[in-house]
Amino acid sequence: MVTLRYHSFSILTEPNVGSDAGGTETKAQLKDGDFGINGSKVFITNTNFAKHLAFSAITDSKNGKEISGIIVRTDSEGFTINSDYEKMGLNASNTTELIGEC
Repeated sequence: MVTLRYHSFSILTEPNVGSDAGGTETKAQLKDGDFGINGSKVFITNTNFAKHLAFSAITDSKNGKEISGIIVRTDSEGFTINSDYEKMGLNASNTTELIGEC
């Protein structure tokens, strides 16, 4: 029998580009062995219940645009989950904005 102990989600949608992966604007920079993420993701469902997120971000822009998936703990310093969306419909699901300021 399988027991689900943690929820994890893949995060893509951004304010200026929607869910176009090639248009990703969020940046991640390696500092002291950890990535610092700067940018935001929007319209993400149920992240208040997640312990980890797979966050898409630009990790290198010198040779084109390298986009990587980075696992982020939701309790990481500099990472905020904003759940103050006022929606006209679809109120049965929790929808959030994710903000990285590292």
